[in-house]
Amino acid sequence: MRLVLKKLQQIWDEVGESDEQRDQMLLQLEQECLMFTRKVMQAAKSRAELLQALSDANVELSSLLSALGEKNLLEL
Repeated sequence: MRLVLKKLQQIWDEVGESDEQRDQMLLQLEQECLMFTRKVMQAAKSRAELLQALSDANVELSSLLSALGEKNLLEL
């Protein structure tokens, strides 16, 4: 991110972008970064929930197999 901002700063210096325009662009970029960060965090949360559900289902399956006298799924 710092490399991108540094490159953007160089471009602005070359084209003579005003401080007001720079501030507006930086605010917009910050808002977009926050949006992407929230999306990544939501995806990570969903992944964790799916992994937990899979683990819970595996425990339940093992319990059911044990109750049926089976040692593992491959013996069925």
